[in-house]
Amino acid sequence: MIGFVKLPFSASVLAPTWIRPSDWIDISSVANNEINLLVTQGLATSYAVTTSSGTYSIDWGDGTVETGRVSGTTYQHSHTTGGTVCSQGYSTWKVRIYGASGNITSFAIKRHTLTTAKHFIPILWAVFGTNNLTTFSEAFYQTTGNIASCPLLVSVTLPSLTYCTSFWNAFQDAWSMVDLQIPASGWGAVDNLVNAFANCRSLATLNLPSSWGNITSLMYTFQSCMSLRNLTMPSSFGIVQSCYGTFQDCQSLQNVVFPTSWGVVTETNNMFYGCFALTSVSLPATMSSSITSHAGMFCQTANLSSVTYWNKLGHATNQIDFSDLITQTEAYSQAISIASRIFRIGINGVSGALLKVTSIRLTASGSTYGGSSPQVNVSYTSLAAAALNTLFGDLPTVTGKTINITGCPGAATCTRSIATGKGWTVTG
Repeated sequence: MIGFVKLPFSASVLAPTWIRPSDWIDISSVANNEINLLVTQGLATSYAVTTSSGTYSIDWGDGTVETGRVSGTTYQHSHTTGGTVCSQGYSTWKVRIYGASGNITSFAIKRHTLTTAKHFIPILWAVFGTNNLTTFSEAFYQTTGNIASCPLLVSVTLPSLTYCTSFWNAFQDAWSMVDLQIPASGWGAVDNLVNAFANCRSLATLNLPSSWGNITSLMYTFQSCMSLRNLTMPSSFGIVQSCYGTFQDCQSLQNVVFPTSWGVVTETNNMFYGCFALTSVSLPATMSSSITSHAGMFCQTANLSSVTYWNKLGHATNQIDFSDLITQTEAYSQAISIASRIFRIGINGVSGALLKVTSIRLTASGSTYGGSSPQVNVSYTSLAAAALNTLFGDLPTVTGKTINITGCPGAATCTRSIATGKGWTVTG
């Protein structure tokens, strides 16, 4: 990681503040309709800038100034000599993009023509004064062929996003980024954050705007943000529909503050998959009439011990997919009660690692259990015979459905006829 983080007096309350190394060139002051970049030595810097009309200029910071640059064209430059040497032992140059005759509407890195391999573009710091961006997608990650990224990028200050409609893959694989300043005015016209911060391994905290604005998808937004520990969501999900894999593999994540309602969220599949450090979650206190799936939501959350509002997952009339809802979660022992109608559900451990939950209730009437067999999987949980009998009592009368109780302490002594009398096959 380049640069460092200074923790305020109360690190549990206040977010870390990135401090620019004192011998870095200061690029923090930027004029309207300009972009400042701090770059270091590497293969080269390559990017394309789009303007609403006309041309723009580039000062590469080493005495090379190019004018009349054409909108949307990729320009590249190799910094080989000179530069400002910092105490970390590398040289730096300030690149200034300025003098545009029309509004700058996009910025995106590109692979240099010197290489056919994946290009790690050596940008350290970026400050935007461009208030008329229409897209920020792939700004620091070129998706096609996985061919360009900015693993040295530490800090970014974003401009107003009033006119920006897309932000997907904006910072994917920005491994070193510890500081991201999002304008308080919010996301503007941005409609999705798919993979926006995926694999930002060093990002420990992020201050989000108070609203999701027009965003409909949080799919994989923070996936593999290995250092992210806490996040406060906006007070409403707004029109967000997908939370598929939002925090998947955020292995240091301990706490997420949710809004009080799911709004129109349709899926939370794999939302916390692989969040090994997650200990407790308080879910929104109301169901969503739009939800179709919570599959894999808490899969492989080894240290999870507390979930509030289980009975607010799903919906009272919609058939919801709860496949692998909570699995391989040895620390969890709280009772689980699901009030939603169910298509399929998995609340289970694995052989040699029982899920410690001793009570599971599926209380909604009218569940169809239309998913693949086993439609109910509570294998390798700590359910005693009495708890299994109570669960069997919750099941509706069906034809050709299966409940798996393999590995449960009460499997040998429970009253299976309660379930088989309703048309269920009991395995295990």
